[in-house]
Amino acid sequence: MSPEPLKSLLQPAPKTLPNGNPLLLLLHGYGSNEHDLFGLANYLDDRLTIVAARGPLSIAGGGRAWYSLEFTERGMRQNLVEADSSIRMVRDLIADLRAQHAPTRVFIGGFSQGAIMSTSITLSDPSGIAGAVLMSGAILSNASARPGAVLPPFIQTHGTNDGVIPLARAHELRDQLVKAGATLEYHEYPMAHEINAECLEDVNTWLTAHIQATLT
Repeated sequence: MSPEPLKSLLQPAPKTLPNGNPLLLLLHGYGSNEHDLFGLANYLDDRLTIVAARGPLSIAGGGRAWYSLEFTERGMRQNLVEADSSIRMVRDLIADLRAQHAPTRVFIGGFSQGAIMSTSITLSDPSGIAGAVLMSGAILSNASARPGAVLPPFIQTHGTNDGVIPLARAHELRDQLVKAGATLEYHEYPMAHEINAECLEDVNTWLTAHIQATLT
């Protein structure tokens, strides 16, 4: 697959703050697109500028992806070369968003493959990332924190009935974040591979608390 330039949707913060607004960059899951998580914008803190990016790879069925997946007899194989390319593209997008909108802080988050991407981006280079929202995600085999890096806070959510990314992989991600020294808020819900109302409420409460902490 040949990657395309990243495209994104933007919703400026409905409530403008005197010194500028924080920004949340959302990354969708495998086979979805930028419109998916953009629908959450109206349910999140109104001080946030929301940006939803579209994965650079087109897959069968018209969906988008951050890296391709191959299903083999030994299980699912992730294309780590494509993942690394997408990580660089997202970092470039963050730099462009900073230049264009001068956000006070930048949060990153995603669902499923988007959460996996958000984890890798934040662990490998946490500078300038105020926090990461990981919904129904996991961790890439090559993802790790840099020695001595100061990690931002994370919130991780997962469904106990997730049939796409099993709960065991969520626990693996949770344990690796804690081992890396991250401050982590972890939640499980009786849901499948999805975002339910309770999950969204917990994510918004977490974001609001971290926004408010910078204003007091």
